[in-house]
Amino acid sequence: MTIRTFGIDHVHFNVRRIKRFLEIMERLFGADIKPISQLAQLGAYNASVHFPAKGMTPSFPDVFQPGGDSDQAPEHIRDHGQGISHVVFRVENIEDTVLHAANCGLRRGPGARQGASARS
Repeated sequence: MTIRTFGIDHVHFNVRRIKRFLEIMERLFGADIKPISQLAQLGAYNASVHFPAKGMTPSFPDVFQPGGDSDQAPEHIRDHGQGISHVVFRVENIEDTVLHAANCGLRRGPGARQGASARS
């Protein structure tokens, strides 16, 4: 079995300077930047970057900057440096995908949400 994917849904980036990252995305790609907001439940600042897409469902970077020392973003940056924390693929059946990934030797990482729903 292989997993049927419909492409990348989104990518999470953890950065120290969210405004600088967004400026680069805008200058490089002409990206549509969603306003920076504060996510109280994560203790972080967040913004989404959307790229013009012709004839396809767009993928987007979801960018996080630590809002303090107690959330996942500063922990990830401290342990791994700035960068990608995860990539989310669009899949047909999330339950079968999780089972197949486990059978291939992958495991749910720290901070993974239980019961994350698939998007179509």
